[in-house]
Amino acid sequence: MPDVLPQSIVEKVMDLTAPVEGALLVGGQALNFWAERYSEKAPELSDYAPFVSKDIDFFGTGTVAAKIAERLGGRVQYPKENDHTPNAAVVHATIEGHELEIDILSNVIGPPADKLLKQMVIMDFPMRSGGDETAIALAVMHPLHCLQSRAANVITLGRKYDVAKRQLNAAPIVLREYISEALGDGSDPNRTRVATSVLKSLDAYLQTDIVGRRLHMRMKNNPLGVIRAFEGDPRLDERYRENQLKRMITDISARQARDRNQMAAVAMGQGIPR
Repeated sequence: MPDVLPQSIVEKVMDLTAPVEGALLVGGQALNFWAERYSEKAPELSDYAPFVSKDIDFFGTGTVAAKIAERLGGRVQYPKENDHTPNAAVVHATIEGHELEIDILSNVIGPPADKLLKQMVIMDFPMRSGGDETAIALAVMHPLHCLQSRAANVITLGRKYDVAKRQLNAAPIVLREYISEALGDGSDPNRTRVATSVLKSLDAYLQTDIVGRRLHMRMKNNPLGVIRAFEGDPRLDERYRENQLKRMITDISARQARDRNQMAAVAMGQGIPR
């Protein structure tokens, strides 16, 4: 497994890059941020820790890369014309004796490209390594996009190392807690709309996306469990739970059962029923 960066290094990079407009924290470090945030409310997250390696990835442009390099005292390496890479650039920097390669991605596999920046979340990133805890405002990839990107890592790209699988299994727990946090006490209709919008997007992903449809067969934590977690939640209107939420659960359950049956038929050499 790749080495894990010391927390002090991660915090310093976040502190220096946070002011860079257009830089969005993605990948394993984004998932780790959310997992740390919800670790007390969801202690089962510890079953899948650690979530990060030595990688720090941002979604952004070549201009963003140049600004990050300047703030880190590093240099930018841009891809050559014939390079087939999702990177807009790579920033090389040395922080506290650690040589870092920070990927600035022009594309993140999994989430819809047009929604990455539109649905990013600005959150307080805790700074703990210096003694007294402080926080900085940081743009972080949305938890639903964390699930989609971790799923694409394992299913589309075929990543088989342990940290990729742990990240994938932690992602639904993170998403569940994000929706719960968005709901608050259920009295604010704006917060409720945020929560139900995420549930609707998750429903569409699990039913229509080619990767989303396969997830339940490739991980321990079926993402359908995220929706089931709110089936009896009194913070959501009873009519919503009895209509939309129940319909989501019924439809996804039926589709997942069909997919499992098809896979079983293939395994038995019967082909896929049409």
